[in-house]
Amino acid sequence: MAGKHGPDEIRIDVDNSSGSLVNLSAYIDTFNGITKEALTEEDTVFGDADETHGAVGVARVQPVTLEGWYDDTASIGPHVILNAIGNTRSLKITWGNSKTTIVEAIIQTYARLPARGGSTRFTATLQPTGAVTEA
Repeated sequence: MAGKHGPDEIRIDVDNSSGSLVNLSAYIDTFNGITKEALTEEDTVFGDADETHGAVGVARVQPVTLEGWYDDTASIGPHVILNAIGNTRSLKITWGNSKTTIVEAIIQTYARLPARGGSTRFTATLQPTGAVTEA
């Protein structure tokens, strides 16, 4: 069936400190996706029987979590790219037929997760900030 896409068609790029996008897809095996939401506020008035909500005119993207295999290879490994807490990076996701989502994001958390009897993993949380570009 046309239109279905699997994880082999997702590419995840994050720019390095020089501003060049680096493909981290080979290291990442868990990605929570891109979730956009419209902020709302409760606006129920006296006399209303049910709670009501209205859009405030501001949208945001939920934090993005990337997890996978730790690698500290200079200039291309996730440790080098994502271990920059507080810095802003460009996050570019390419979906299936070359559709893309690009957003600036602050590296909010980064952790190395060693495991006895297993390989070391990493997890990073990126907090999107600003407008999202969809192409």
